[in-house]
Amino acid sequence: MSAVVATEPTPPTTIAGRPSGGAARLLLVELRRYLARAGVRWLVVGMVAVVAITAFGAWRSSRPPTEQQLQQAQQDYQLQLTQWQQHGQEQIDSCKAAEADARQGDPSVDFGCDQMQAPTAEMFLPWRETFSQAAPGWLEQVSTFLLLLALVIGATFVAAEFSTGSITTWLTFE
Repeated sequence: MSAVVATEPTPPTTIAGRPSGGAARLLLVELRRYLARAGVRWLVVGMVAVVAITAFGAWRSSRPPTEQQLQQAQQDYQLQLTQWQQHGQEQIDSCKAAEADARQGDPSVDFGCDQMQAPTAEMFLPWRETFSQAAPGWLEQVSTFLLLLALVIGATFVAAEFSTGSITTWLTFE
């Protein structure tokens, strides 16, 4: 009779302390090969730089006005308010007269004379966009660029595989 010898099961191989199978190991090997190429590394650095520049631009466009800008806005407001108080009614009358002349040729003309009003201090503050207003535009621009950059990175990786001849191994590997 033969004796049955109990053996301890071999622990699964680990990558970075985590159990892994062949697929995870293969993925890590391919990622290492992918990042070993200088062109890929530089393109990834470029991607990170674009994202950082975009974030800086979004932050910069949503900053509150400086004290100097507030003082300049107040001076401009006072000047225009004085102008409006002196000539505002004349400007409205002139607008309505020009609108009446234009309506003789086209009755649907509207110069917006009824919307003319005295200036307010807020009209002279620098325009400031909130992040929620700016984000869709910034994200659209950055995502398009990043998508194109990812396509270039993928193309360089596949081109490198063709140039070394290892693409045939990829295509015939089971």
